[in-house]
Amino acid sequence: MTEKSNQRLLLGVDGLVLSYGRSVLVEDVTFRLVPGDVLGVVGPNGSGKTTLVNCLTGWHSYEHGTVSLLGSEVRNLLPEEIAQRGLRRTFQSGRLVRHLALPEFMALMEMGQSLVQPRSLWGGRDLEREIAKAAKWLSLHLPAALSPLLSGSQLGVLSGGLQRFAAAVAVIHSASSVALLDEPFAGLARDLGHFLEDLIRSARSAGVACIVIDHDTRLLERIATDILRLELKA
Repeated sequence: MTEKSNQRLLLGVDGLVLSYGRSVLVEDVTFRLVPGDVLGVVGPNGSGKTTLVNCLTGWHSYEHGTVSLLGSEVRNLLPEEIAQRGLRRTFQSGRLVRHLALPEFMALMEMGQSLVQPRSLWGGRDLEREIAKAAKWLSLHLPAALSPLLSGSQLGVLSGGLQRFAAAVAVIHSASSVALLDEPFAGLARDLGHFLEDLIRSARSAGVACIVIDHDTRLLERIATDILRLELKA
């Protein structure tokens, strides 16, 4: 991993532990992320990968240890408060709004708007400007053949792979500190996987740290600056 002694700490995790009854779900996880870090997280099913994500983003409360985002402990913060501090995540289930096009979805994430409000309550001209900015960002960061498809189609009509890709794109776009991608490559066609790798590298160059969960160690070795290996608990 990159030398961190003189760099701004974006996310610090120290001794994180979460158990359920007698089962230990996350055990003594420690790492530090500074701008440009990409942490790959790998492990078998049941090793606590998604549980770790949920602890970092406020969806699960952890028992021991600390999680510091931009210098502040997140233990008592709601998921939306953590997101407002620039840590954005994907979900394995996607969690896209099917009737929106990707620029609209990206704009709502950027502005912190409710994704279930009717369009009349979205925020008027400010939101329209954000939609235009998101569409321009897509045109600059995606191949010419892909950007119009994602900008002009409702997310619900896209294939499962394109929906997963779109969710990762939206998180990378909106994350100002840490982008947390939970198995974003699962089910992607090879070309989409290459495009996503390039976007992760672009985020790294822009000073965002990324956490990428995947089962493919070779893939993570290509894009990550460090790898965290989780094991099944006894």
